[in-house]
Order: sequence, then C-alpha cells, then structure tokens
Amino acid sequence: MLLEHEVTPYLQLAILLAKSDGVVDGSETEFIDNARISFGLTENEVKDVEQTLNQGGCVSEISKMIKNPNSQLYVIRELATLAFADGIYSESEKEFLTEVATAFESNADFLEQCILWVQDGIAWQLRGMKLINQ
Repeated sequence: MLLEHEVTPYLQLAILLAKSDGVVDGSETEFIDNARISFGLTENEVKDVEQTLNQGGCVSEISKMIKNPNSQLYVIRELATLAFADGIYSESEKEFLTEVATAFESNADFLEQCILWVQDGIAWQLRGMKLINQ
C-alpha cells in the first residue's frame, strides 16, 4: 500500500494520468473516487489535491515524492490499471507511465508486466461475461 504522506502524490499522479489523453472518462473518475474512499479521504480533500495540481507540478517531481520502493511498485500497478479504465490505452498514457517508472528508477520490465497483468484481467472479465451471456 502507501505510506500516509504518499497518498497525495499518488492521487496527483492518478489525476494527471486521467487527464493525459485529454478526456477524463467516467470510469477514470470512478477509479479515482474508489482510491479516495480506500484512503479515507473526503471529496473536498481530493478537490484540494486537484487545486494544488492547477498551481503546477510535473510528473517527475511528483513521482519523486514517493520514495518507498514498495509504494512505487504499488503506484505503477495502480496507474497501469487506471490507464486501461476507459478501455483505451493511449500513447499519452503510455508515455506518462514510462515517465513515472523512469522517475522511480523502476525496472522497465515491471511496467510491462503490469500492463500485461491488466490486459489479462480485462480478457478474464470479458470471458466471464461471455459465459453469463451464452
């Protein structure tokens, strides 16, 4: 999971990722809202996080605020999940995730493994839906 002081930069990265392709889809909003709930934050606290983003902050600077190696892996995995939330993994989302992984000095293979894990999960869910709809 995340250390308490890493929650805000994580949410900042999630919001920036959701905005990176120019369209914030309802499924992306739902993902961020579920993250907010799981970390025990109010809607106003997330709005405060978003307002600080409007004042500036680049991806690499925000990423460097998450120093714990386990937290970094968690963030990469969760952001990879968010990147697919709207059903489209855009080039801008791919570049964003690469920038975060680079800032974390993460093994590039780990990001690719997360992407494959998310894609496998989506395929698994689709197979389940087909079973029910037969």
